[in-house]
Amino acid sequence: MLFMLKSFPLREMIFQGLLRRSFFVDNFIYYEEKEKALFSGDTIFMESIGRTDLPTGNTAQLLDSVRNKVLVLPDDVKIYPGHGPETTVAYEAANNPYA
Repeated sequence: MLFMLKSFPLREMIFQGLLRRSFFVDNFIYYEEKEKALFSGDTIFMESIGRTDLPTGNTAQLLDSVRNKVLVLPDDVKIYPGHGPETTVAYEAANNPYA
C-alpha cells in the first residue's frame, strides 16, 4: 500500500514523501519533481528490487510500488537507491526484470 505524505521543503527543493509497505513496514521513498530525482531506499536498484524475504516483506506490494509508483515517473528521473549505482526510470523500465 502506498500513501502520499505531506510534501516538505529542503532549500529550493520540495520532496514528496511516499510511504510504501512491503520490504519493511513504513518504508519511505522520496521524489523531487523539479530536480527529477527519486531517493528509493531499498525499493528499486539497478536491474533489481528490494528484499521481501524478511518477516514484514510482501512481494506483491513491492512490485506494485515499483510498477505503479516508480516506473510511471518521467523517463529522465534519476533513481538514487539506498546502495548501489544510480539509474533512471527509462533504464529500469527497459532492463529491470521486475518492471
